[in-house]
Amino acid sequence: MNEEKDRMTSEKKGWLLLKELLTQEPGEDTWRAMLALLGMWPVEAKREQIIRRVVQHLSTWDESLRRAHPEDCWVDFPNGEPSHVWPLVRGFDLSGLEIGLEEIRILSQSPHAKQLTELRLSNNNIGDQGIEMLATSPYLSALKRLDISGNQLGEKGLEALAGSEVLGRIQVLQLDTNALGDKGLSILSHGPLDALEELYLCDNQIGDEGIEALVSARGLENLRVLDLWNNKLTAKGVKAIAECPSLRSLEVLQLRENQMGQEGAAFIAQSPHLCTLKELHLWGNAIGPEGVTSLVQSPVAENLQVLDLSSNQLGVRGAEAIAAAPSLSSLSHLYLGENDLGAEGLKILIDAPSLSFLRVLSMWSNHIGDEGLKFLKSSPASEMLEVLDLSHNQIGLQGLKALVNSPLMQNLKVLNLAMNGLGVSGRARLQEVFPHIKIVA
Repeated sequence: MNEEKDRMTSEKKGWLLLKELLTQEPGEDTWRAMLALLGMWPVEAKREQIIRRVVQHLSTWDESLRRAHPEDCWVDFPNGEPSHVWPLVRGFDLSGLEIGLEEIRILSQSPHAKQLTELRLSNNNIGDQGIEMLATSPYLSALKRLDISGNQLGEKGLEALAGSEVLGRIQVLQLDTNALGDKGLSILSHGPLDALEELYLCDNQIGDEGIEALVSARGLENLRVLDLWNNKLTAKGVKAIAECPSLRSLEVLQLRENQMGQEGAAFIAQSPHLCTLKELHLWGNAIGPEGVTSLVQSPVAENLQVLDLSSNQLGVRGAEAIAAAPSLSSLSHLYLGENDLGAEGLKILIDAPSLSFLRVLSMWSNHIGDEGLKFLKSSPASEMLEVLDLSHNQIGLQGLKALVNSPLMQNLKVLNLAMNGLGVSGRARLQEVFPHIKIVA
């Protein structure tokens, strides 16, 4: 009798928790709570009915939120069967789990894979054979997002992927850290890329020749994100990107740590096809003040919301060019670390009416010192700025006094003062005066 009563009580609690979760907004926390609750649902006989109801509810969610790890839904993977919560899952994350060819073979030949729209396999070293198994799988027909970064892909694997129907359905493809080189990217470029919306190629030893092959490919009209961080592009490769009419829908261009220089920045500025860009990341490209001047005065800058110009040898002239730019009113995030801007550069930027909508300003390692913080008076940026990074700037006690008296601090949410030697006492003093700010020091 007591066991039956406990069972009914447990079931009732489960229903109440589930009803509450079904009223919450889609999100990772809600998803994780659902998986945990349904994973230990007390009444086995009613699980199927409950799972069907939740599957129907989740049909309105973004499928990228419905991602699970083996411990959530297939504890003995690749052995045995998935658990009863598997019908809820759309993304399977096997990243960094030392998955071998046997696991890939079982997954690619399993009917359970039919429902997957996302598969994460980064850092598993599955190599060409593993990619060939995935490319020829009869059960991955719903796949839209594929992460095979860090898997030692060779030409055979890329050829298998480029020749498969799987690639033709992929919307998000992550191939970071695979040493693809120009030849590898050229092979991939011959495949069906029509569905592709996001392409991540970070750290792949790609040069101008590889990029020229990519932008010559058919089917790039839907591409919104192109990530080429830490490759070997010069101005020639950037010119190929800038002159590609198929990239007219591009919203995010990541070119951090390449070799484009001032000339590459000018090619972007002159592009008639890149005016849809919302994010432009150019960290570490030595574009100099001339490069940034051409960039911020161009139509390409008009829709930018995020601009990263860190480590580009800008100097005060670069700060002046940014402050005087007529078309940065959409900008909310500006990253200018390690540009030798000094106190004068900070003053120029913080007083610029054109930057009054900034929410994030990063000025790390710019030799700003205590003198620069004296300029943090009431300014056009003071009402909107939420995050300010002043780390590694030789700021001492006099700088702290200036901060305490700055109106800019009233609306700030995060202040980074790390690597300034302020110590525990300096941070504690600021935190006491501004308890609403997260202070990093």
